[in-house]
Amino acid sequence: MPKHHQPMTLLSLCHTQVSTNLVSTCRLLQLTAQDSSAAHALTLARRRFRPNLLLSLPGLIRSQLIEEVSKLLSAPAPDGSVGGAGPAPLYLLALLLAPDVHQLRVELCCYYGCSHQAALLRLLASEGCGLETLELARSALLRLDRSLLHDALISATSLRHLILRNIAGDAVLQVIGTACPCLVVLDVSQSRQVTDAGLRNLFLQVELRDKASPSSAAGKCEISNLEQCVNSNGGCSGRSWGRLRILLRLFPRLRLNREGENKMRDRSFLLEYCELRNPLCNTLRILNIANTGVTAAGILLALHHVPRIQSLGDYGHMGRALEILDRAWTASTGNSDPPSPPSFSLISARCQRTTIRRLELLSLSCPALQKLTIYEPHHPPSALHVFPPTLTTLHLLSIPSDVDWITGLYSFLATPHGSHLHDLALRFSLSEQYISLDLSQILKSCPNLHTLAEDGADVDWKKEFEDDTLSVIPPLINLRSIQLGRIVTAHALTELLKRAPALKIAHFYRCPDLTDEHLISLTAKPSNTSHCYWQENQNSPAHPCLSQHIECFYIYEASHITAPAVVTLLARCDNLLRTGNLSNWGLDCEGIRWIHSTILDNNLNLEINPGSHWFCSQCFPIS
Repeated sequence: MPKHHQPMTLLSLCHTQVSTNLVSTCRLLQLTAQDSSAAHALTLARRRFRPNLLLSLPGLIRSQLIEEVSKLLSAPAPDGSVGGAGPAPLYLLALLLAPDVHQLRVELCCYYGCSHQAALLRLLASEGCGLETLELARSALLRLDRSLLHDALISATSLRHLILRNIAGDAVLQVIGTACPCLVVLDVSQSRQVTDAGLRNLFLQVELRDKASPSSAAGKCEISNLEQCVNSNGGCSGRSWGRLRILLRLFPRLRLNREGENKMRDRSFLLEYCELRNPLCNTLRILNIANTGVTAAGILLALHHVPRIQSLGDYGHMGRALEILDRAWTASTGNSDPPSPPSFSLISARCQRTTIRRLELLSLSCPALQKLTIYEPHHPPSALHVFPPTLTTLHLLSIPSDVDWITGLYSFLATPHGSHLHDLALRFSLSEQYISLDLSQILKSCPNLHTLAEDGADVDWKKEFEDDTLSVIPPLINLRSIQLGRIVTAHALTELLKRAPALKIAHFYRCPDLTDEHLISLTAKPSNTSHCYWQENQNSPAHPCLSQHIECFYIYEASHITAPAVVTLLARCDNLLRTGNLSNWGLDCEGIRWIHSTILDNNLNLEINPGSHWFCSQCFPIS
């Protein structure tokens, strides 16, 4: 039976009480600001309340309180009252933020982002010098003050993770490039104002140098003539005469007199246009630029200037970018047998509308690839053989519902690639006829799976793989999470659960032939203990076929499951925390009352989830 509800711990009770007091204090400061001014309220917060809070609460506790109280402040007031002047989260940060807080997330509302942006950034600059993770979130576009943002970021010398979804732009990226030398993760996804120029500002800083000054061998650019600039070894890149003409328009006093030969020989009035790499190019590992204005040229720029980058986040056009690189590389070499293009350190990639050629380029350019997501493949599954067996995560989305394609997938998984997979996701495209998927062949070829997700096909289990001793398909001791839909037969469900002794999450969409007998047989102890494959020895007691580690057992629709089977399931699963969807099971009103009374009478810590749990939940978040 699931665990009982336990009273809140003393620490949780203290957190709740302190959070309530902080909410009241922030509301009070809002009212004070309405009567006087926001500056007076901030001064009152710093001088009267802040010293006691910093003295009594360590940084880790204050970091947790900032997150909890921010959620409470974002909700409407219980009495329906309207807050006073100024945003309450700003007063909360004025009370609790200090250099010993290492993680911070600030939700910016419209009023907050417009009127009190300067106060927030100044507060981050003065008290956020210890931040390692910073997230500024907002549902709409927000223009950040560049100067204040630079001061806030440059003060956080230990900043490693920066998340600016939907609020970044090219100017913001330029500030990040100069102010965050140790950045490891940067997320600017959903920011449509981020373009290729912004990435260039992120990675490179421009310097205009006097041509007459002596140049060193490693750090400066030299202009050999007015027609062409030669790249140096220090990361600088020259520009052509056209770029120099632009500079001369900006500085009319430095305009050349082409008719004077003496001035042509004297280059003391010329400027060098140099680009140096920012320090974050050596530390950045993850750059999420999904749904931005960045094109394939910007992607290649990032791969060139950040040699150790491992992931581009949710960016889904990696194959197209490598195809453009290959064409440019072939055209630049001009040989019949050109050298291979450069390789990168990416371990994760996402591609759309992949072809065989794009897969070949991806395997050559990313030899250390471990995670691959393909959307709408335009190639047979046999093309996946170009990747090394080191691939551990494979997500195939919008797969054609074709029998030949599925047969090729079985053949690919039967190779050593299948035995190395830990995470496998198969999502089929919609068609007039649904295809049938043999779960037994997948589990036989992928014995080391940790997570398996499938959607859009009917799941069955072939009879030739039935074996009571589990010798053909051994136990999947690493399998932790599984989600299967559209229709899952009762035979496939029972055979799967028999072979998953460590399963924690089990989601099934429709099980039309699953009955009470199937469910009760899974929770009952088998009569023959030799068939209990997860017991340590023959003398150990037999366990039910259903994993004793199961935390979520969810079936969206099971019309033949009645109340006695559900009560039996609750009695046999000690670690069960979530189940459902009871509204689509074969339960009448009396059965639902029986189940709810069982939960209430035994004080069970069990969550009954509705139909929405299938589409979005903590078990399988939307990716």
